[in-house]
Amino acid sequence: MKHIGWMLVISILFGAIAAVIPAQGPTAWDRQAAELLGADRQGEPSGLLLALNMLGSTAGFTGVALLSAAAAWWVHSGRAALTVLGTLVSALALNTGLKAVVGRPRPDHAGWVEATGYSFPSGNAMMGMALYGILVFVIWKYARSGALRITAAAAGAAMILLLGYCRLYFGVHYLTDIAAGYLGGLFCITGAAWVLNAVESRRAQRRSSSFPPRAM
Repeated sequence: MKHIGWMLVISILFGAIAAVIPAQGPTAWDRQAAELLGADRQGEPSGLLLALNMLGSTAGFTGVALLSAAAAWWVHSGRAALTVLGTLVSALALNTGLKAVVGRPRPDHAGWVEATGYSFPSGNAMMGMALYGILVFVIWKYARSGALRITAAAAGAAMILLLGYCRLYFGVHYLTDIAAGYLGGLFCITGAAWVLNAVESRRAQRRSSSFPPRAM
């Protein structure tokens, strides 16, 4: 039940952000973030961030997800692999639906990166959170090495934050888009973790009932 509780909290936070954004233009927080984190439009964009932004493309997410799922299948099980793929697909579907419902236009930007469709919530932030977040969850759940767990958590958090920062840097999203995207991705992770834990719990119960303890 704790997963349902967390999903409810995430939904409330998402709704709070959706309630305060204007139909057109930024909030005060969005303007401040753009001033602090946005690129200088008179100069050249960062090549490193341009390359990193490619990881937030559909091809980038797909490639990372397929490679990660294959590794999860090889190292542990098909359930872990399907969890990774299912989380990303659910994030994509959720993001597509929310964009259509909210219909927030994108901010005016310099055109350094391709950005089409509506702005809220950020697809890059949502799918980045979903993909790298579920990878951290899977590694944390199954890895025996504490060092590996910590390394995965740090790397995952860095990727999630950098993907969000890239969208702010290039001016294709507002800060509220990024925050809502992170919440949407976290919602998908929580749901995936709930399903995976429930499936493994049922499998463990079936195994225990199939092999009752011997009488002494």
